[in-house]
Amino acid sequence: IKNMNREYGASQSENNLFSQIQEEHKEQDEVLGDMSTVLERLQIMSQDIGNEIVDQDELLKETTEQADTTYDKMKRVERKMDELIRENGLTPCKVIGFLSCTAIVLLLLVIWT
Repeated sequence: IKNMNREYGASQSENNLFSQIQEEHKEQDEVLGDMSTVLERLQIMSQDIGNEIVDQDELLKETTEQADTTYDKMKRVERKMDELIRENGLTPCKVIGFLSCTAIVLLLLVIWT
């Protein structure tokens, strides 16, 4: 009888151990499932971020091209202004005065109309 009790106790102990192992495997499977879901979300987010970076890079390239074009145009205008000033003997002060008067006249026209 003692031997049977030992076998029964050992058998029950093995069953408890097996149940604990199964429970731990179940918990690990749940954790791995959660991790898989999080990783899938991260992958989607990283793809979205990558796409946004590509779009922003294209916009930056366009803006840089437009800025370069504008810079070139401003340089041409500056050269033409320099030529005009030299040809007409104008000084920077005279040009500033002329432009100021023009701005005042335009302002008065806007106010009166």
